[in-house]
Amino acid sequence: MRHGWTAWARRLGVGMWMALGAMLLSGCASVEYRSPKLQAQTDGAVVIRVLPNVQSSSLYFKNWQALEIARLPGLDDSHSDGKEKVYSIAPTTVGASRSALYAGSLPPGHYRFVKFSAMQCGAMCVQSWMGVNQKFSRFEVKAGQITDLGVLVQTAGEDSRSSLLTHAPKGGDALTPELVRELLPDIAPLLRQPTLGWREATVPPSMGSMQRLSITRSWGFASPHEDEAGSFLYGSANGVVGRWSPPWKRQSFDVGERVAIDAVLVTPAGDWIAGGEYSVVKLSKDRGATWNNLRGQLPLGLVVDLTVWRDEVLLTMLKGGKDVQVYRAPAGTDQWKLASSHPMDINWFFDVQGATPHSALVSDTLVTTVPGRQLAVLDLPTGRDDLRKLPGAAQMFSASADGVLRCRCISTIKVDPYESRDLGQTWQESTASRFMLMPTFKDKSIGVAFKGGFFSPSKFTYTRDGGNTWTETTEAPVFFNQLFFSRDGRKAYAVSLQGIMWVTDDDGESWDRVQ
Repeated sequence: MRHGWTAWARRLGVGMWMALGAMLLSGCASVEYRSPKLQAQTDGAVVIRVLPNVQSSSLYFKNWQALEIARLPGLDDSHSDGKEKVYSIAPTTVGASRSALYAGSLPPGHYRFVKFSAMQCGAMCVQSWMGVNQKFSRFEVKAGQITDLGVLVQTAGEDSRSSLLTHAPKGGDALTPELVRELLPDIAPLLRQPTLGWREATVPPSMGSMQRLSITRSWGFASPHEDEAGSFLYGSANGVVGRWSPPWKRQSFDVGERVAIDAVLVTPAGDWIAGGEYSVVKLSKDRGATWNNLRGQLPLGLVVDLTVWRDEVLLTMLKGGKDVQVYRAPAGTDQWKLASSHPMDINWFFDVQGATPHSALVSDTLVTTVPGRQLAVLDLPTGRDDLRKLPGAAQMFSASADGVLRCRCISTIKVDPYESRDLGQTWQESTASRFMLMPTFKDKSIGVAFKGGFFSPSKFTYTRDGGNTWTETTEAPVFFNQLFFSRDGRKAYAVSLQGIMWVTDDDGESWDRVQ
């Protein structure tokens, strides 16, 4: 299940962002915008990724604003007038689900961060600036060179008003050269020269330990997948695969990359596979102790789904922010072959902006949403790939074991639930409430769902007749965005964005919080 509620939130946010942008442009003439394109022969460039390791990111839309940096005075050159000069650089989010990649050309000099766009106030946040302490790490820009600052991770602090900002002490990131070549071609020629990093003398001595702390606090519970021991593997924001053994034991396994992990898989052989931002795909054959690269020749994109069919692994990705692609490879190998590719076609006003694809395996068929309003149907034995219409822009999508496809789709303005029993050839309106999120089914009859309240309390619901009728039950104190059954079907779990988990052992009739 992918994040998202209603399209109006996205449209409202975009409109408010545009209005705010106009005000900022008219009222902040002292800040000079710099694009990645070199403006002078003496320019260098800075590249940094910002990764929000907090609960409010990856909802609706990313309210990414420009990053502001200040050139320090006191240098013996024509750019210094005794005052700080502030520059802003804009982000790109291609290939990312949480991160933003910032880059800009700059005149030579020493620099500090002033403020950046922080994911602190959730989906409806209009302005989310975070000021940076003047004692924070600093960097230098030299003519004809790239300053690669690696990844700046924002981790939630002890209270809602504080954040921990961490980075690798020396800077630099293995992904940077490819990101520059693919997304920032104007400064790609600078890769021929040695890159710079943080000014070592300005980096706090505790930065290494703080970075390790941010890894242990990796946020999120993405793509839960049960292993043979009854534990659940899941992805999280800061390059960590978690393992939760009910009722309370949790373990963390660092895959070695500072990227969001959005897809996790346990193969029949017991191997773990993790995929996420910037085409990172990692394989562990020893239960997370070590991780090997499994990317192979995959292009740059966002890995959104991993699944197993027979002796193959199927990988769904959003390539370049434009194309929905499915690859297949023998399990445990990086010999990926393209099986399906379709361009997205999103209407700015009527469709769900920022929607990502979602795949589901139904017997020998892989169905994949193609935002805005299409469904790719891949017959795996033959390789036949058909493109069918959804009843609207898919906000949420799921498939149950009996082959029923379900979506919350926006046909015009409002969101309605639909069902298909012939792999998307025809769709019918569902009897479920439009305020109910995607249901999760144990079999063709028994299912559970979460129903958001509209001027009334939110509640869990359950069905015993395949979704024809639903019965409301336990009142829910928070919003639950994920529901899933254990492999043996004895329990179902609900997880909130804040990491709160509830469980039922009677197929949804009663729920209790997991302590």
